Amino acid sequence: MTKNMTESELSQITMRGGIPTRSSVAIYRALILVLVLAIMVAGVFVIRAALVKNDPNRGPRSAAELATSDAEAAVSKNPRSADARIKLGNAYAIVGRYSDAIKQLRLAENLDPQNADALFLLGSVYRKSGDYSSAILYLKKAAASKDQLGVYYSDVNFELGQAYYDNREYKKAIAVYNKAIEAFPLDSDVIFEMARAYEGLGDKKEAISRYKEAMTYEPQFAEARQALIRLGVQPKDIPTGKAGGFQ
Repeated sequence: MTKNMTESELSQITMRGGIPTRSSVAIYRALILVLVLAIMVAGVFVIRAALVKNDPNRGPRSAAELATSDAEAAVSKNPRSADARIKLGNAYAIVGRYSDAIKQLRLAENLDPQNADALFLLGSVYRKSGDYSSAILYLKKAAASKDQLGVYYSDVNFELGQAYYDNREYKKAIAVYNKAIEAFPLDSDVIFEMARAYEGLGDKKEAISRYKEAMTYEPQFAEARQALIRLGVQPKDIPTGKAGGFQ
């Protein structure tokens, strides 16, 4: 019967005995061509996206990029302005460009050695970059000039305490946290960090007391709750909030 079939009829059989026919081969070739074209198109888009991202002339896209671009323009216009350098350093710090931030803030410090904002931001950026000794040095200077601090006034002691904690100087951290609490007695974040410092010292009893205190002001403080459970406090003994103010 096969001998009486035409070549065209044979080509319609997709497979016989495991041997592809002309039509099946054509289909495979078409699929391979489509796959190759899809890979090529995807590659073009990837390359184009990379070129656009690295194009210095494309202009800023995000709020952080826009802030950085504005700050860079301000410094270019007035390179002797300490305030312009501070804003640029802060913009760099926000996007994680710590070495660039430090460079700008050091320039601001040279232009205005008593500028408390420059000192504070230098300390903060040094801490984020892992240079805790430099962080402590600058944050202590900023704390001594706290009357001159603007928006950073409420943060300087907290940030200094964090630098001491990161440097494993727990007693000094606690002393500075106490100063922060004097100004803001209900700040659960400061109380929580003080608890961590006590835990670092091995003072479990005082750490538990402070973690509980933090939770009385912020009942949903998940990190404090986890710390209490880790230290062996039963869930029933964990605070749920201040009476009359927190639930």
